[in-house]
Amino acid sequence: MGTPDTPEQAHGAGGPASSDAARAADGEQTPTVRPERRKSRGRRAGETQEDQVILARTVVRLADTLAEDFDLDRSLALLAAVCSRLVPGADTSILLADEQNELRVAVATSEPKRVLDQYQVEQSEGPCVDAFRTGRAAIGEALDAAETRWPKFAPLSRAAGYASVHTVPLRLRDETIGVLSLADPYGHRPSPLQVEMLRTLAESATIGILHQRQYDVTHELAQQLQGALTTRILIEQAKGVIAASLGISTDESFELLRRYSRHRNRRIHDVARYVIDGELDAAALRPE
Repeated sequence: MGTPDTPEQAHGAGGPASSDAARAADGEQTPTVRPERRKSRGRRAGETQEDQVILARTVVRLADTLAEDFDLDRSLALLAAVCSRLVPGADTSILLADEQNELRVAVATSEPKRVLDQYQVEQSEGPCVDAFRTGRAAIGEALDAAETRWPKFAPLSRAAGYASVHTVPLRLRDETIGVLSLADPYGHRPSPLQVEMLRTLAESATIGILHQRQYDVTHELAQQLQGALTTRILIEQAKGVIAASLGISTDESFELLRRYSRHRNRRIHDVARYVIDGELDAAALRPE
């Protein structure tokens, strides 16, 4: 499968996939059965120099979250496309946990894969749900032998043209933030090198996502601190103007600022700015 040009192409067409999956489980509809695919060539994916160069570049891209042009959706789309290259013919998706620790499909290389993933999340049944709960990878799970384990998900996946699934949790130490999932129409078991590459990509993505989240928290905190500092500077300047104008102490000046802002339902730093800019005379702060 080719690398998507945009995240939207990797995400699929979108739409009411969840309801489609629910209807499929009731026998009303199944995800589109894939047309017969070209069989993979004689070599094992991941064993060529080109594949290894692509892997190295992808690892760097996923980890470089401080780059100005870093975009999480684009990076996840890249990850999915590279994984589908490493396991030829497979469809790839990435699920991330939201603030309520519920899995959500972040990206998928095909619409049937997206529908199946949304369905297993809604039903709390399937390889992605298991990998997220246990933090353990499962490689080469044959769907024709998994109907006891996944009585709803397995037959639906087989009807969509898949023979096996590979899941790798996005996990760092004791924290699991999502799942990397591949659905394979051929049922091939990845080689040890392919498995190691998938794990490396999953680990790199996990580190990159966690770094990006920490950066967002730190950036927000820095903005809040800068706002508080700016407010404090304005108030101190206004206190000096009031004290000099009215011949009172800075503590008394602050009390006038505070009282005025409360009585007129204004933010104290706005009142301070009015005083500094000369839009509000210090004498007007005295109680009537």
